[in-house]
Amino acid sequence: MEPSSPTLHVFAISAVTTGDTVTVTNPGGQTSVAGTPVNLQIQASGSAPQTLTYSARGLPAGLSINSGTGLISGKPTTVGASTVTVAATDTAGATGSVTFTWAVVAPVCRVTYKQAQYHKPVLGYRFYLVMIDITNTGNAAIPGRWNLKFTFNEERGIVRNPNGYVVSPTTGRNMTVTEDKGVGISSNSTVNVSILTYYPTTPTSTPPAASFELNGKRCAS
Repeated sequence: MEPSSPTLHVFAISAVTTGDTVTVTNPGGQTSVAGTPVNLQIQASGSAPQTLTYSARGLPAGLSINSGTGLISGKPTTVGASTVTVAATDTAGATGSVTFTWAVVAPVCRVTYKQAQYHKPVLGYRFYLVMIDITNTGNAAIPGRWNLKFTFNEERGIVRNPNGYVVSPTTGRNMTVTEDKGVGISSNSTVNVSILTYYPTTPTSTPPAASFELNGKRCAS
C-alpha cells in the first residue's frame, strides 16, 4: 500500500470592516488668557450609535480633555502658541480627528473677588459687600474711564458703591463698573471697587466664573 499523500487545506480569511466613521467638528483657532478658566466642548458624532472616547495632543499647559465628554478645561499657565489635535474613537475602533491652533496670551489685568456679609438681614434681605481688586499686569497704563464687566451667580440689587464708581444696572446679574473721572490704572498697580449689594437669600460664596472683562479684554482671576 502506497503511503497516503498529505492533504493541504487552504483557508481564506477575509478582513471585515464595520464601515463606521467618526466626525469631529473643528472648533477653529482658540485664544485664551493665561490664568483664566477655559471650557471648550468638542463636538463629535459617529455613523453608528457607539460610545466615543476623546483624546488630545498638544494642549497648552494647564488644560486637559475629559475622555468621556470631550470637554477641554483648566487654566492655561504658559503664554505661547500650540498646535492641538483632538481625536474621538468609537468602540469599534473608528477614529476621527481635527487639528487647530491655540494661542495663550498674557493678561492685561488680574481680578480678585471676595464678599462679606455687611450686617444682619433686614426685611428678609441679606446685604453683602462685594470687594473687587483690579491689578494692571501690563506694561502700559490703563487709561481713565475704563469699565469692568462681570456676572454675579445670582440676581443682585445695588445699594451703593462706597468708592464712587458708576455701577449699572442697579439690579440683575450682569454688571458694569465704570470709572468716570478719568483716573487710569498705572502699570503694576491695583485699584479697589467695593459695592454694597442685597439679595433675598444667602448668595453663593464663589465668585463669578470667568467673567471679568476690562475694556473688553478678559482678566485673569
